Parts: sequence; C-alpha cells; structure tokens
Amino acid sequence: MRSFLGQWTVFLFAGFFLSFLPSSSQTLNGPARVPGQVRDVSVLKSDHGAQAPRGISFGVGWPYVGVRDYFDGELGAEFRFAAQDGVHLFQGRGYWSFARQGPFDILTGAEVGYFGFNTMNADNTFRVSGHGWEAGPFVGVDYQFGQRFSLLFDVTMPVIVPSWQEVTLSDVQWVINGGVYFYPF
Repeated sequence: MRSFLGQWTVFLFAGFFLSFLPSSSQTLNGPARVPGQVRDVSVLKSDHGAQAPRGISFGVGWPYVGVRDYFDGELGAEFRFAAQDGVHLFQGRGYWSFARQGPFDILTGAEVGYFGFNTMNADNTFRVSGHGWEAGPFVGVDYQFGQRFSLLFDVTMPVIVPSWQEVTLSDVQWVINGGVYFYPF
C-alpha cells in the first residue's frame, strides 16, 4: 500500500507543479484567444521561427509503433501497437497539448489498452498466458526538431489488470515512454 500511495503522491505533485503554468490570459502560446477568432491550426510557430508540424505522424518507440493525429493545435489521438517477450499491446491514447515554449509542447492525456501475453514466468519454470486491460493518465513533453520530426517523452501510471486461468490481478506501475515521430504531410 505504501508504494501505491507514494506513486499517487508523485503524480499529484506533478499536477500541482503544472498548475503554476501561466493562466489562460498569459499562455505560453501567446496572447489569450478571443472567442470567434480564426487561427491557423495546421502549424504552430516556435520562438525560433521553425514550423512545428501538426497532423498525422508515424512514431517508433521502444518497443512500440504508432500513428498519431493532431486534430488541431491542441487535441490529438494515437493508436499504438507494442510487442516484446511474448506480450503484445493494442493501445489508444488521447492527447491535450496545453502549453508551448519554443520547440517544446507540454502535454497530458489518457490511455487505454488491451494486451495479451504468452510467456515464461520470471523463474522460467512454467508458461503463463492470458490477457488484460490497462488504463491511466500521462504527462509529457514533445520536442519538435526540423520540419518533420519530434521526440516524445512521457510518464504514465496505468492501472494494469491481467487475467489468466480465471485469476485476475490488479497493479499500478510507472511507465516511461519515449519515441521519435515523423510528419510526412
């Protein structure tokens, strides 16, 4: 129980820290938005004058591949597939890029995924197979470099619920994700 409380404490501290970002009238993206104002959301300009691409991107991380699409300058979704050591994961993620400073996007969101496993146990004494679900919030940074690339780094704390042979468990773990994304369009 102590580990679980420690993990939530760190996650809540991160949320508390992010609450000190500038208010909506002082956003990192520039002046506050005016209702009804039309803006170009296909690209965002960084402080360096480079165009930060938005739209569909293809990502490669360890050990996943993904397709991500930002619908506008702030909201996006991604489908991921990951596989390693007899475990495979199909995952959907929702993104909200709420602040921008230079080439850095600060983002948060939620993920949900279905996984299957067919692997040996830690002692290599018997085979374990089954399936399960995972879901959780995440917070991260997306660094735009060049015209068509970005590096994503995020930390998530999903609830993982595997089941096999009519046995169901539940656990909360820290997961660190990193990947490179390419914007072809």
